[in-house]
Amino acid sequence: MALSIYDRPEFNISPEPTAADDQTDDTLESVLADAFSYTADNTSFLQRLTQSESSGDTTAEITISDGRTFSGALQFGAARLADYKKATGSSFSQNEFKADSALQDKVAAWHIADIDKAIDALGDAAKGYERDGLRSVAHLGGKSGMAKYVKSKGSYNPADEIGTSLQDYYDKFAVQS
Repeated sequence: MALSIYDRPEFNISPEPTAADDQTDDTLESVLADAFSYTADNTSFLQRLTQSESSGDTTAEITISDGRTFSGALQFGAARLADYKKATGSSFSQNEFKADSALQDKVAAWHIADIDKAIDALGDAAKGYERDGLRSVAHLGGKSGMAKYVKSKGSYNPADEIGTSLQDYYDKFAVQS
């Protein structure tokens, strides 16, 4: 019998599950099954996002011109890590996060589940958009940025410091049937 995602060693950060872990197990199982589902070219959304963000380097780090630092395979910043810590009751520094690939995997799973909740909360407004495309928009522009993108039908389309726009990321990650 296959191990549950939460029984895999890389997802067992603490020996005792927390109340937050118990509440999110079912949701994360469903989201991870979807996020790790493979496209026609045999790559999952998380694999493609990781490749785009860091070329798979869990120790990657970038500091942008305003002084914010983004690190790890998915290039999380302090604000998103704070969201995770608040939601789960976890405590760690950005350097500890960068050094712990298992923790990075756990945060990634929570991150996608949290984004999926935001997509689902948009209801009919999100119809016609591809889920992986919206996941990538939220990863780049935040959940509120993704909501603005959807509600404006793509007119809200800022770019990051290196010039990647929300539409660029949507187009890159939306799975074409």
